[in-house]
Amino acid sequence: MIRIAILGSGRVANARIRELNLRKDAVVIGVASSNLERAKKLADPIGAIATTDWQSLISEADAIMICSLNQFHAQMCEVALQLGKHVSVDYPLAISLADTKKLIGLAESKKLILHVEHIELLSPWFNTLMAALPQIDLILNISWTNLSNRQATDMDWTFDKTSGSSFFIHAAVLSRLIRLAGPASWIIANEKLLNLEESKFAGRITTAQIGFENGIIAQLIDGQGLETLSVSSQLSVIGTTGQLVAEKHEQVTLYLQNRSDPLPIATFTGLFGKDIDNFLKQVQDGRRSYVSLEHVYSLAKLATAAELSCHNAQQVELKNL
Repeated sequence: MIRIAILGSGRVANARIRELNLRKDAVVIGVASSNLERAKKLADPIGAIATTDWQSLISEADAIMICSLNQFHAQMCEVALQLGKHVSVDYPLAISLADTKKLIGLAESKKLILHVEHIELLSPWFNTLMAALPQIDLILNISWTNLSNRQATDMDWTFDKTSGSSFFIHAAVLSRLIRLAGPASWIIANEKLLNLEESKFAGRITTAQIGFENGIIAQLIDGQGLETLSVSSQLSVIGTTGQLVAEKHEQVTLYLQNRSDPLPIATFTGLFGKDIDNFLKQVQDGRRSYVSLEHVYSLAKLATAAELSCHNAQQVELKNL
């Protein structure tokens, strides 16, 4: 039985506890949060400890699941690894490239599991698209478009710069691009934050062009909190013999010659359950993670380059980071 400590008390922590309660090979021993009442709300129904002392809770567990605010991930992860604990952390591992590299090195030196959640790579529609790639042969171009008029709420961390740049916050897109095209070589990006006050903003429009080491080019336009009609997410992959288009995170169409074929997509829920299962299997029997630490580092490097490009208004070569 693997004894799990949950660090954090928000929506994702609640989802992880719910999934863990369905398992017979793990038990949640405690929930740590800066808000003790929220910790108790999650811990009391399952007979677990509720505390504000996350470092002491780490000491009592076999493995740690970090579901706290982004800016605390690196510190919590480092303490857990130094204490010899296996760690699962919700993306991002850290909000700086230096911390990302440091933590990966620490985990490898101590021979501990460091698993970074990337459930976007488990999405049924994305796996359908990945499986169909051979039908369009060599990839020539990738594009992503998503514009939302959803407005910020007081507690919405995705409209707050303290959570990291938008390329760290919304990295699911970049993660999928890396899975499709491999490591990036360069990026040129631009971002406008609307009605910025201190760290919070009301809207965002982000554009980028990314060159990959294998020669593939990708374009990205992504926005939220905009006074415009929403444009539902669309991922387009153009190959030498056809095109794949994924829309609204729920449908994928294959275009070959003069016909279009909607592709069947498996219907299942519980992506956090699949992520947890993968982590526990890594701890129990050495199962490989569905997302490598090389992928985690490549993504952090690309996000860092994107932020630099926005700041300096010029193209950034990733080899220089």
